[in-house]
Amino acid sequence: MEYKKIYCGIDPGKSGAIAFYDGKKMEVYDYENPSKIADILAKHEPDLIYMEKVGARPGQGVVSMFSFGENYGIYKGIMAAMGFQFILISPQKWQKGLIFKTDGKDKASRSINACLRLFPDKFEILKRKKDNGRADAMMIAYVAWKAFNGDKK
Repeated sequence: MEYKKIYCGIDPGKSGAIAFYDGKKMEVYDYENPSKIADILAKHEPDLIYMEKVGARPGQGVVSMFSFGENYGIYKGIMAAMGFQFILISPQKWQKGLIFKTDGKDKASRSINACLRLFPDKFEILKRKKDNGRADAMMIAYVAWKAFNGDKK
């Protein structure tokens, strides 16, 4: 039996998500509450996790930024406590070569359209503008997989 490595991508935002990819199969979960994160990670046992490295953005409200930072810290704490290896990756780095200005008018539509280029079979879970967290997590998982597997897709 062949062992498949599982790569995980995390968009830690309020409407973020966590995705798992092995080169063929992609699974994605919305960020609902912190108590489910550990169960989801334990179920998939990823070999490597890439999480978007986030920081404050101009014009972002204090409450919004606090909530965002809280989610970010929860993910980092759970991953560390469970002993998972994770790498923080900047949005600029994981988006390079995947998302283009021609993909849409705003960040959400650009992210969804770029993800659908990679995974056209995921249209059903990327229908709404708020699904951009799913799209980001999926592309981050893809970037993690691609970093260790090259252009095999």
